[in-house]
Amino acid sequence: MKKIIIICSFVFGLSPFFVSAAASTNPNAGMKAPLKPTSAIEKRDNKSAIGTMSSTTHATSSSEMRSQKIDAHANTLVGHADNEIRQRVNSLNQLAQRLHGMRNISTTTRTSLTTEIQTEISLLNALQTKIHAEASSTTSTASSTPLAQDIASITASYRIYALIIPQVTILADADKAITLANSLTTLATKLQTRIAAAQTAGKDITKLTAALTDLNAKLADAKVQAQAAITAVANLVPDNGNATIAASNKAALTAGRKAIAAATTDLRAAQMDARTNIEGLGKLEAKGADSKKGENGKTPKGTASSTASTTVAH
Repeated sequence: MKKIIIICSFVFGLSPFFVSAAASTNPNAGMKAPLKPTSAIEKRDNKSAIGTMSSTTHATSSSEMRSQKIDAHANTLVGHADNEIRQRVNSLNQLAQRLHGMRNISTTTRTSLTTEIQTEISLLNALQTKIHAEASSTTSTASSTPLAQDIASITASYRIYALIIPQVTILADADKAITLANSLTTLATKLQTRIAAAQTAGKDITKLTAALTDLNAKLADAKVQAQAAITAVANLVPDNGNATIAASNKAALTAGRKAIAAATTDLRAAQMDARTNIEGLGKLEAKGADSKKGENGKTPKGTASSTASTTVAH
């Protein structure tokens, strides 16, 4: 040890006396200090530190659980919003197709309603994109104001959906009623020709004439009722929360439905009248054919055997 000290003294330029003194005053130099026993205070501090770490971990875990629950709830709401929007878009597309196929509704009305439908579809698609963006935001929660308001607006703000479906449905029913009435009118014209022929042949056409008169009257009223339904609902606009407009729309839709119901009743009665004429004419024509056949089928006396043999031959 002394040799090492002396060597160090020469290397670092220290005097042997200084180095020797330093070595003598620090006999434990180069040795590790022994571990001190843990005091009660240190133990308490250690427990406190461990408790603090445990509390922090628990708080973090609870926060993560709450965040997961919020995310799950938000996903549920977004899924519900997607479903609501999807249903509305599908219904609106179907309405657009029905409008395209209508032939008894004015081009102006069909074009106007088709434009409204396409605008509504675009707005709903944009709303869906916005809802997804808000749900994906790190600062958004299921109860955050923008997200909640946008989800609620699907039914609260987009009120045209609640109007245009019954509106187009009434127009479609009116279009069908007019189409059927026109077809039955063509049939009535043909029946009139056949009834006139039966009258010329001396047949009793009293019941047929009465049924035909009622048929034409019912068809005329059906067309009037269908047109009334179209007029009632063709130019309705969304109320957008306006109570007066909402009441007016409701009254118009009610009137349109009543007119369609009346047209439907007329058409059913007209169909019954047409059936009465068809069946009646069929019976009259069958009797006429049987009578004519009987007259042509009389066999002169003395020719029965030859007629019979001819029938067998054939």
